[in-house]
Amino acid sequence: MDNSGVTPRLGFAAACFVLIGYVVGASIFVLPGELAGVAGPAVFISYAMAAIPALLYSLVVAQTGAVYPVSGGALVLVQENLSRWCGFIYLWVVLSMAVVAIPLIALGFGHYASLIFPGIPAPWLAMLCIAVFTFSNCLGVSVAGAVQAVLVLWFLAMLALILTAGIAQGSTALLQPLLPLGVHGVVMAAATAYFSYAGVLVVAEIAGEIALPARNIPRVIAVGFLVVVLLYCLVSLALAMSVPWRELAAAPAPVIAAAKLYFPAPVVQGVLLGVLAAAATSVNSILMGLSRDLAAGAAGGEFPLLFSRLSSPGGAPVYAVSLLGAIAALGVGLGASIMNYAQLAVVGLLVIQVLSSLALWRLPVIRPERLSAAGFRLSPGVLRLACLGSVVSSLAFMSVILSEAPRILLLMAGYLATGLAYRYLWTRIKAGRSAVAPPIPE
Repeated sequence: MDNSGVTPRLGFAAACFVLIGYVVGASIFVLPGELAGVAGPAVFISYAMAAIPALLYSLVVAQTGAVYPVSGGALVLVQENLSRWCGFIYLWVVLSMAVVAIPLIALGFGHYASLIFPGIPAPWLAMLCIAVFTFSNCLGVSVAGAVQAVLVLWFLAMLALILTAGIAQGSTALLQPLLPLGVHGVVMAAATAYFSYAGVLVVAEIAGEIALPARNIPRVIAVGFLVVVLLYCLVSLALAMSVPWRELAAAPAPVIAAAKLYFPAPVVQGVLLGVLAAAATSVNSILMGLSRDLAAGAAGGEFPLLFSRLSSPGGAPVYAVSLLGAIAALGVGLGASIMNYAQLAVVGLLVIQVLSSLALWRLPVIRPERLSAAGFRLSPGVLRLACLGSVVSSLAFMSVILSEAPRILLLMAGYLATGLAYRYLWTRIKAGRSAVAPPIPE
């Protein structure tokens, strides 16, 4: 959907809240335990390291959103400044998040929900979560958005509760030794922790709606991103100060393990509900965003036009939502671990970053008129630094993950090969249809 005619309505504070609400999600409740098994108590350092490429990429997506203030602007950026084939690869990798990112968060939901429903396996509860939000997204963005707003407020309150209690009452003795698994473990955990910053893509979606963009966008990135980094680092530090790192790594619900040390049962139940709210908002927002990407791809001819159709009166791409919900449920059925899903998702995100950063690097040469017309422009030096830094850091994190899990390279190569084969066949089918279509009478 074209947003170029939208009157900027987000002030500095409102834009900061949007950024924080989208970036901070369920992964902070799901991943720290898994990452503690790799980094030890230094998991909070891993989150700080993961913030570096995320900050660089936030500059890339902010400039992208200002130049292409439309839904799916990053896709248009890649198509115009690299090629339509690169644009398809970008879109194909984005859609892979339905197979890995949604199941990751949904499984986290399932593990925590199993504390309430111990007789139901976590994968079943994960599929139920996906089904509920597939249905709510089919009703339209207004319904899904209203649900999102309520849940975000709840889980942020619970996040603050755990953070405060863990740091105020936790033990620094549990942080010793800080690096029991060495520096390599911290770096490996940082690469996986990068998944937690995936919501930074929202900067591109809201850049065209921020008032006084030249003044406010840099401030939103600086302040909003600093708050996000502090939340991630402090929450993971609070958990490490509350539960021995080996027990944290083995705990299926690490936040509840910490909450039980400080709060009575009713408060622990409230924290549990907050965790479930966080997981639910993440599943909801990822499904909402991916369905719009699929619909945009269908409208652009990359997929069957059926997936661009909107429901009435909700205005939701109901066929796109339904397909992605089904794919996400199948992703849960693959039976991978949360760490495996996270690593696959991060590699996909890093591929997306490399493509969009390379496209933005070429923008001043290929489409200088678009850049000059943008309400917010990075200086040439900062733009080059952000693009180059994003590409280099993305490739570095990708190499770290692939060195430890080389089969991910095979899976990604197979997935990309399948996508390219599909696009070739789909292009041939469309060409055949055009050739046999009857002439339009004058």
